[in-house]
Amino acid sequence: VNRTTNGTGKVEDFTLAELEKLTLVSTQKEQEKIPTLVEILEKFGKSTRYYIELRESTKGLDMVEPLIQLLEKNDLDDENFVLLQSFSSESLIRARQLAPNLSLTWLMKAGDFDLNSAVKSDFATIGIESREVTDNVVRQIHQAGKQVHVYFINKKSEKAEQKRLLN
Repeated sequence: VNRTTNGTGKVEDFTLAELEKLTLVSTQKEQEKIPTLVEILEKFGKSTRYYIELRESTKGLDMVEPLIQLLEKNDLDDENFVLLQSFSSESLIRARQLAPNLSLTWLMKAGDFDLNSAVKSDFATIGIESREVTDNVVRQIHQAGKQVHVYFINKKSEKAEQKRLLN
């Protein structure tokens, strides 16, 4: 929570009640609390698309089923509304079993990207850290009928990486 709130520590070490007491770091003067996913879905419903990351946790796949149930309850369990991403292929496989109409992005860890695995994977979208993206990588993934989503982990080089990727 260090980067985004007035608190310190790992999200997984907080209860929901403790997280709800934290304030989001913002450039605005108004203090905002951390909204729950339930609150976000209730507020925005089908008016937007959601890009939700299934995080790896000490509880393994425990978060997949409750998330899918929440999406179903809000009638958001299809690709028109939700794209799930995860570094855990197991989480994505479980999500596909429960909600086959969701878009899924397999995030490949920085430094562990393997083009052969990406091309042969059963996921339609591959998430790659920006520094591992080349013309050849994009071309081969596209030839396999997949999309590429790029993510950035280095704030200092992000702007330069964005420019490189656009070129």
